[in-house]
Parts: sequence; structure tokens; C-alpha cells
Amino acid sequence: MSEHYDEHYINSVTALGDTHEVVTTQAIFTRNGIKLIDRGASINSAMREKLVRHKLIPVIDECLSVADGVTNASLRDRAREILDNEPRFQFFWPRPARNRAFAQRLLCHAAQRAARVQTHGGARAAPGDFRAQ
Repeated sequence: MSEHYDEHYINSVTALGDTHEVVTTQAIFTRNGIKLIDRGASINSAMREKLVRHKLIPVIDECLSVADGVTNASLRDRAREILDNEPRFQFFWPRPARNRAFAQRLLCHAAQRAARVQTHGGARAAPGDFRAQ
């Protein structure tokens, strides 16, 4: 791993903080153990240079949360809304009953793929988070 983070990534994260509430969910340290940013601090472009100059521990992806960002629950709810209201999916969801298990697997797979790219504090889906009800 390189000594510094990708500058483009840091630019994007800090620019996001200028338009959305981005806060640290835990303290961020340098690899030497020096605390750079405390838990609960707002991240914005003013912190860009501080973040770019250091190897961060833990990795920055695990330390940030975006207000009103995508969560497992919001993703699941939106997917259900689409499945319930989109005529093209009526074949799979929720009728006929024999296709329900297939639709559940499809929904779970899509939600898990999306969860891999979310940046909401490094949260991971718990087993069963995407079960159809």
C-alpha cells in the first residue's frame, strides 16, 4: 500500500463534506499514532491537506459517515418499493408464490453488491437484513 491515499479520493470525500454533512465515526490517527482528527469532527475541503499528507489509521472509509446516506435499510426499502410498483417485476415479486424465493435471492444479491460500495461508516449488512417480509 502506498504511503498516502489517492489524492483524488481525498478530494472527493472532502468536497462531499462541503455539500453534505460528513462526520468521523471514530478518531483518525497517523501511522505513528498521532491523532489527526477527533471522533465527531466534520470533514470538508478545509481538512484536505491534513488528510492527504498522512497514512491514516484506521483507513478513512471505516471512519466516515454521511448524513442521510444510503443504509442497508433504506436500500432494502427502496428496492421493495421498486419491486412492488414496477410492472416488469410483477412476474417475480411478490406473485406468483413459487417465484418469491428467487425474488428474495435477487433482492439480497443486489443489496449486498450495493452495500460493498456504500461509505456509511463501513457498516456491513447483517445476515437476514434483506429478507422479504
